[in-house]
Amino acid sequence: MKSRTLYIILLLALALASCSEDYVRQHGNGRPAVIDYVRLCDPAKADSAIYEAEMLSTIAIVGSNLQSVNTILFGETEAALNISLVSERAIIVTVPFSLTISDNMRLITVDGKVTDYAFRAFIPAPAIYNMQCEYVADGDTAVLNGNYYYEPVTVMLGDQQVEVIESSATRLLFRVPEGAQEAPVTVSTSYGTTTSTFHLRDTRGLITDFRTLEWGNSYEKGAVSDEDGVSGNYLLLSAAQTGAWVWNNALSGCYWAKDGRGIEPIAQGVADTLALKFEVNIINWSDIPMIIWFKTSDQEFSVDDNNAQYHWKPWLMEDGGVSNARTGGWRTVEIPLALFNTNKEETSNERMLGDMAQYTDFNLMLFGAQTDASKKYPVEIRLDNPRIVPYHIDAK
Repeated sequence: MKSRTLYIILLLALALASCSEDYVRQHGNGRPAVIDYVRLCDPAKADSAIYEAEMLSTIAIVGSNLQSVNTILFGETEAALNISLVSERAIIVTVPFSLTISDNMRLITVDGKVTDYAFRAFIPAPAIYNMQCEYVADGDTAVLNGNYYYEPVTVMLGDQQVEVIESSATRLLFRVPEGAQEAPVTVSTSYGTTTSTFHLRDTRGLITDFRTLEWGNSYEKGAVSDEDGVSGNYLLLSAAQTGAWVWNNALSGCYWAKDGRGIEPIAQGVADTLALKFEVNIINWSDIPMIIWFKTSDQEFSVDDNNAQYHWKPWLMEDGGVSNARTGGWRTVEIPLALFNTNKEETSNERMLGDMAQYTDFNLMLFGAQTDASKKYPVEIRLDNPRIVPYHIDAK
C-alpha cells in the first residue's frame, strides 16, 4: 500500500514538474535568463568558451532559466529559434546574417526579462574557393567562386588592381587586364583580405602545356590541336563512337618523361597533400570513365598494372544515371591525389600513390565499363595544362 502511494506521489510530482516547465516556457517565471558561457557546436571545439562567431555559424548558449527565452537579438538582428533546441540549460541557435557587425547578444524571455551578453557577431574575410577557369586570356572575363564578397569589394591580380564587372555574395566577375602575368588573386572587402592559393594561368607543377611536342605520345595516342584552345595547343581526345572496354588510341594521352625532359619526378611531396589540376572543354562525353594514373619510367603504358588510378566520371549523375557531360567552355578541374586509389575494374579502393617522387610519367585513357554496352556515344574532350599543385581543402 505504501509503495503504491509513493508511486502515485511520484507521478503527481513528475506531472507537476512537467506542467511547471511548460508554464515557465509559455509564461516565464519572472526571472531573466542566465548565460554561463557560449561554445561552438563542433564537438572538437566544444570545450572552449567563445566570445565571437561568424555570422551563419551555429553556437550553443549554456546557462540557466533559458527555457522561457523566445527572442535572441545579435545587435538589432533577430535569430530564428527552434523550440526543440531550447531547454532550461542550453539553446542552440544560428547567428543571423547582417551587414552590420554587432558586439552584443540579447536574450528576452516571454515575460519580457532581458539579459545582455558581450558577444561579437562578425562577417568573415572573403573566402576564395576556385576560379571557373584559371586560364583566361587578356581582356576576357574571369569568374571567381567563393563567399562573403560584400561591397565595397576590390580585386587585385598580383599587385595590379583589376576591373570588377559584376559581384554577388558568392561570385565575382573581373576583367583580366592586357599584359596580365601569372599571379594569385586577392579579394578585399570591409571585413578583410584573402589571397588565392591558386594563380591565374598557374604554371607551378606544370607537367606539359602541349606546346612543346617532345612530351611523349610515342604511340600517337590522342592528337594535338589549337582550335579554340585555352592557351594554344591542347590534347584532343575524339572519336565518332565509344564502346565498353574498347581500347582506342585516339582516346588516350600520356606524358613520358624519358621521351621529353629526362628522368625526373613528376612532382615532389606526398600525394595526400597534392592535387592534379587541368583545364578541360568537354564537347561530348558520356558513360566511359577516364582512367588517370602515374607510372615510373620503366613501366609500360598499361591500365593493368598495380599503380593507383582515378576514374573520372563527370557524366555520372547523383541518381546513378548517365548524362552528356558538356562543360560549355573551358573549365579548371581539381582532383586530390588522395582519390587515386582504385584499380581498372573498380573492385578495390585500397591503393595509394604515396611519395610522388617515384613517378616520372602521366597517363590518361577513356576505357572501362559502360552502363549499357549496346550504346555508342560520340566523344570529344579537349584537355590542357595538367599540373600537380598543393591541395587546399576549401568549402565549394
